[in-house]
Amino acid sequence: MASNIASSSSSSSASTATADKLRTALEHKARGNAAFTQNDMQTALAAYHHAVLYLSGLETRSILGLVGENSGREGKPEDLSSDDDAEGAESEKHLSTVYSNMAACYLKQHNYTRAVEVADKSIRCDSRNVKAKYRKAQALRLAGELYAAQQFGSDTLDALRSKRKASAAEVESFERELKAVQSAIRAKEVRGREKWKGFLGRNPGVLDSAASQSQSGVAEAEAEAAEKESQQ
Repeated sequence: MASNIASSSSSSSASTATADKLRTALEHKARGNAAFTQNDMQTALAAYHHAVLYLSGLETRSILGLVGENSGREGKPEDLSSDDDAEGAESEKHLSTVYSNMAACYLKQHNYTRAVEVADKSIRCDSRNVKAKYRKAQALRLAGELYAAQQFGSDTLDALRSKRKASAAEVESFERELKAVQSAIRAKEVRGREKWKGFLGRNPGVLDSAASQSQSGVAEAEAEAAEKESQQ
């Protein structure tokens, strides 16, 4: 019985510690949200960083999960109780939200590479976080990774359309984002064509020279082939 009491006491202490960490993490998250609304991105990011540290330190996350290398349900130990499992899922959702909020901060700072990185971490924690996916799509486009943005946006939009629970607002947001990407791609291709036209305009003999070299090469090859035939 003494053993059972000790085990129960230990479990209760661990549960209390986990609850305290979660509460502290959410306090940091709230401070980050407040700073974000005040357009103070540095303070917001600092608060979100502290929230990540507390959420990552929860006992229901694995060592690999702490550094974001194996975030998600696979990073959880197999011998967790059902209560721990529920707490782990809750911490994953909170962590996903915080990472997504960090992505929003980096977008504001025009740091698109970091925005993509933390958005990816958010998605690994909760693959259903549509906001994180939207922010990743935006960051890819704004970073100039247009074809990657197009592929990611198209895949996400297809997945959303196949879900009965997807909101119309989410679908419309990705439709607008995908249109923005496609418009940027068209503009880039037009600029490329105009640049090439300008180059040809300044160097009108380029194509003639290339054609002449090509014809000369063909003539030389034909002459060489004829010479070989005559030698046989």
